[in-house]
Amino acid sequence: MSLDNADVCTLGEDPQEPGQGSFVRNLAAGIVGQAEIARLRKGCAAWLASGGGLSLERCLGLATTPAQMARAERDAHLIEAWQLVDGESPWKKSVALAAELKTFMGRIWPLWRDAGAPPQDCSALRRHLFSAVRVANQAGIGLPETARQLHNIAGEAVK
Repeated sequence: MSLDNADVCTLGEDPQEPGQGSFVRNLAAGIVGQAEIARLRKGCAAWLASGGGLSLERCLGLATTPAQMARAERDAHLIEAWQLVDGESPWKKSVALAAELKTFMGRIWPLWRDAGAPPQDCSALRRHLFSAVRVANQAGIGLPETARQLHNIAGEAVK
């Protein structure tokens, strides 16, 4: 099997492949399904085809810096939140999530920011927003501020 650098860059973009966060968490937990095996095979084949010229992390589509890891975790929570909001289309879901995030940051985060976790009785949506904001703040990576930015992040879920 011959793979070029373009093939490496597409890892994790296939909706059938697990995203970076779930891929690594699944492997660490011993949950190895067909999607994980396919991603491992494709990544290892790309690494071998590169003759070791590319890092295995890159070939597997994994983050290589703490900021990239934080961004992947933040985005995973935002994607989960995106899937929970109502909307007649993917774009309207992104608009709804932008409104939810704005409300969360203005009204709820100031009350919860010093807590180690959101209240147990909060909604799944707010739990994911809390986690996304906490990760972003701890890593200093910021949050998306527009529906377009959220829509781009949710692109994996939109496919």
